[in-house]
Amino acid sequence: MSAPKGWLVLLLVLVSVCSVGAAERDALAVSRNIRMLHMPFGTILDPVFPTSDGTQIVGYSRCGDSAIWTGHYLAAEAFRYNVTSAVDALDNVRAALGGLQSLVEVTGTDLLARCLVPVSSPHTAAITQEEAQHGIHPSTVNGVPFYWVGNTSRDQYCGVFFGLSVAFDMVDHADVRSELSALGTRLLDFLIRNGWNVRMPDGSISTSFLGRADQQLTLLQIGRRLNPGRFSTTYDFYRFFKAASVTIPIAAEVLDDHHSYFKFNLNTINFYNLIRLESSSFKRFYDEAYDLMRRTTDDHGNAHFNLVDRALRGAEGTRDAATRSYLRDWLLRPGRDPHVDLSGRYTACGPDRTCSAIPILDRVRTDFLWQRSPFLLFGGGVGTIEGAGIDYILPYWMGRFYGVIASDPQPPLALSVSPDSETGSGAVFQFEIWDPDGYEDVTVGLVVINRELSSNESCYLYFDRAGGLLWLATDAGDAWLGPAALGSSAQLQNSQCRIDAGRSSNFGVGETAMLNVSASFLSSAGRRNIYLYAKDAGGLETGWQRVGDWTVP
Repeated sequence: MSAPKGWLVLLLVLVSVCSVGAAERDALAVSRNIRMLHMPFGTILDPVFPTSDGTQIVGYSRCGDSAIWTGHYLAAEAFRYNVTSAVDALDNVRAALGGLQSLVEVTGTDLLARCLVPVSSPHTAAITQEEAQHGIHPSTVNGVPFYWVGNTSRDQYCGVFFGLSVAFDMVDHADVRSELSALGTRLLDFLIRNGWNVRMPDGSISTSFLGRADQQLTLLQIGRRLNPGRFSTTYDFYRFFKAASVTIPIAAEVLDDHHSYFKFNLNTINFYNLIRLESSSFKRFYDEAYDLMRRTTDDHGNAHFNLVDRALRGAEGTRDAATRSYLRDWLLRPGRDPHVDLSGRYTACGPDRTCSAIPILDRVRTDFLWQRSPFLLFGGGVGTIEGAGIDYILPYWMGRFYGVIASDPQPPLALSVSPDSETGSGAVFQFEIWDPDGYEDVTVGLVVINRELSSNESCYLYFDRAGGLLWLATDAGDAWLGPAALGSSAQLQNSQCRIDAGRSSNFGVGETAMLNVSASFLSSAGRRNIYLYAKDAGGLETGWQRVGDWTVP
């Protein structure tokens, strides 16, 4: 039996095409990265790295907006769970909900905190210093000392209620819905008993919902969805007296389509619930206000706003095609926040703005792209803060739910290698490959251990999972040595490495296929990258992924 020669000559071709049509794979990768790097204390934070290409986290930033983005993350994973029924999506929903619950528990008054951080964390000093202007408060949750950030704004509440409402409708699990209802009830009761003021523990008011009939009605609309027995009558009362005035604040805000652009994100997520959950004749007032705002933002190149418009107004070919294009462009943007200055590249209509929306690829790097002005000429940081990517997964999964983005067969994922980033003359490396159809769906695995992704003078392996066989490429990368049956006494060797089949094995658990390869390195010292590729029975592939590195002494 021989390994297909095509895997040798196609290696570089596969490198060039591995990202095509990978929208769902990218969405799943964002979700995994969020859980690994962006939820150190249960809510969304953005990691800080020492340099623009550094890999070691040295701090966390953007704690002051943790509540709003945790709410958006909850919504994204709830849409994902409804579309896919994925177990890890449900786990992410529960994790986000638990994080939001902690933001209420920590204040001791049912007030919503902006964020919280354990006193014992090595990152606490830097976080509390960055957020000091909002007020830092000591407390405990389940006996663990925390600091929480106050001066809570209306946008934090709007983001959280958006997440609660979406999750309540998307996740049909009684225990989850019960917790969503309980949390929403606590938050809304707090606001009502404080006269729609956000009151800090010392009695000071950080902000107020007074004068914002649209936001009061939105929270009550969501409240009656979460707990109809508690809030339906109150909502009906407010609706009778306030529905006609919903347009007033919107009319004022659309006069400036650039500054404080986040207002349009808040309005959009609020109208999503205010309109979709309304069936009475009062809906016409909400529709009028939304249409007024939409006439301002419909040409802003905003995938998130477009998806809400799809939910409220139905299919529209030109808009929906543009949405798909915006999301493809999002994938080409850097994940961190380098400074951007577009002065001179686009026609200016003010000191910091263009005359028309800037293309997605060029826009200023930020935490949530769709809440930043598309006209902004300059901004960003120094490239050391990584965004969570919720601005991709929320519109992506909304697009899947509302039929804007077609469902494609889900490819396998090249997950990891262990050990990683260590030094030695050899090791038994364990490679993990995830496949949504179960580990037995994985047919082919390829491994390259080399300074670059090349079959020439490389430790390049071909793995037949079902047959339990390994091949090693020759030094020239133009032929295969082997096969060697895993667990046999056979060895494979070129000038770069020696493979001990007796100490190598493969197995699988659920959706994860695992390959153990015993490799000893024979060539010169130095650092090698470790790349992994896999293909399933349906022909779907992971593309080449760098999963780790190894240093030969």
